[in-house]
Amino acid sequence: MQTTGSQLRNSLATGPSALAIQAWVEVDGASKPIGPPHTPDHRQREILMRIHEVLHTRTGAVVAGAMVLVTLGGLGTAAAGGLITSADIKDGAVKSVDIADNGVKKVDIADSAVGGDQLTDKVNNKLNTGRVVGLEVDGPYPGVTVLKEGDNSTATWVGDSGATLQSSWVMCAPGKVAIGGGFSHADDATSDLAGIQIVTSRPAQYQGGVEVFESIEGDVDGSIVANAWLVEGFNNNASGELILRPWVVCATIK
Repeated sequence: MQTTGSQLRNSLATGPSALAIQAWVEVDGASKPIGPPHTPDHRQREILMRIHEVLHTRTGAVVAGAMVLVTLGGLGTAAAGGLITSADIKDGAVKSVDIADNGVKKVDIADSAVGGDQLTDKVNNKLNTGRVVGLEVDGPYPGVTVLKEGDNSTATWVGDSGATLQSSWVMCAPGKVAIGGGFSHADDATSDLAGIQIVTSRPAQYQGGVEVFESIEGDVDGSIVANAWLVEGFNNNASGELILRPWVVCATIK
């Protein structure tokens, strides 16, 4: 926005009582008026009367123009904000440094206006990290079924009056991790099920049909990434066999 000395002198030609202030803006190298002329209030008229007294000299005109810009510049800025549209701004003209920190809010962005192709690879990678995909649940019948993707135990729980700690386990398909699990019974008689005593139901790591313990590299707590679910307990029945089904919830974490 600018007000030149000649514009100011022309505006004041008929005296401060008739003064109307016009705001200007530079667009593509050309000066354009912004909005209708502004009529100053009483306080501004007093200031402009003083400016009128020094307009008879070239130096006075320059000083007066500066006073108008400093004293009344806010008037033109307000008008410019309402009249400058996106059509007046060249593509790529507004840079990050031109926008105040936190200047763009959620309400300023239309729904679905920003997609993955407008984001940097770094931001996209952060958004896509930790996503759970390929969710699946497996619960085989040890001694009857064996998973084709993944693996599971095959032994049934033998009734020995609780003399032996017995187990059932199931492993996720390669590349997937266990994010949950549990157990259930098969179609055994209710009276036999009463003899089952579960003492363990937890995530585990299995490789080649054997439980292993490989902690996350650099993890001070020795945390693991589980790929299986293990169930342990006793069959307190005096005889017979029961099928204890282990269940695992598996997924790929990206």
